[in-house]
Amino acid sequence: MFGSLPDAYYYDSLLMRKYNWIWTNILISLLAIAAAPCLFSAGFQTMVKRFLRLLFFFLERLDRI
Repeated sequence: MFGSLPDAYYYDSLLMRKYNWIWTNILISLLAIAAAPCLFSAGFQTMVKRFLRLLFFFLERLDRI
């Protein structure tokens, strides 16, 4: 299906099983952009909490689609 991607790379991710790799990469990029301010504005523990909260929020939104 995706000749340029190895099969192990495609089937390894749970997101990629449900969505194609383009939308998965877009989601990862958006999460990285949204989490970037946490790196500079808070301590490590607070950053991890904010990032996980954001990650679960996006995953819940994807499950509703």
